Amino acid sequence: TQYEYIVSLPEGYALPYILVETKPGQDVALHNISNSEQQVIVTAENGNTNTYRIIYDRKKSTNAWLADILIDGVSLDGFDAEVYEYTDTLAWRTKVVPCVQPIGSHKDQVITTYHSSVNGTTMIHVVAADGTTTQDYSIHFPVTKSSNVALEYLEIDHENVAIVYDPNVTEYTIQLPYGETAAPLVLYKAAEPEQTIEYISRPLGQTSEIIVIAEDGTQRTYKLHFQPTYASQAN
Repeated sequence: TQYEYIVSLPEGYALPYILVETKPGQDVALHNISNSEQQVIVTAENGNTNTYRIIYDRKKSTNAWLADILIDGVSLDGFDAEVYEYTDTLAWRTKVVPCVQPIGSHKDQVITTYHSSVNGTTMIHVVAADGTTTQDYSIHFPVTKSSNVALEYLEIDHENVAIVYDPNVTEYTIQLPYGETAAPLVLYKAAEPEQTIEYISRPLGQTSEIIVIAEDGTQRTYKLHFQPTYASQAN
């Protein structure tokens, strides 16, 4: 007859509740001797006793999963303990990454958070209680880029020439006064400092271009057709 049993039980887990099936006339007493041992004492009808010992081999947890990740106090959208990479897109012109708070799933985990700046990646390193099992989670924080390709204004620096700028109109024909032999100065201003603007000036009769490149790479080209006025047209 076996009176001693060894059972594996992860560290930190409570001792289990033991169910005992007895024979008629037997009395049973259950004792939690320590965090690693339980005893079952069986007394027969004649007073004889047997003590059964259950020894728990405490294994340190290999659990390196997180229970949750909070972003500014709110659960990360779509979080799953077995998904290790996330992207949380921030609003346009955001300058500060939100607060990242990992929530462990075991009290003896060691969790280290490596915070990033915007357009960077915050890393969370989890070490299980056994000291060797690890898991890494990453959260990318890209900032939304503007797709604005409009100009704040577009004007012709000439007292006798004017255009009505409309951001949705990309092509303009400008008739110059008689005697003009060169295209006038074109005035324009970016609607956003993140835009890149290139002006390509060409001789009269050809098309000059203003190329606007938005922050996200979207492009729009405004075409300016400067037409000279000939003597036959001036009369």
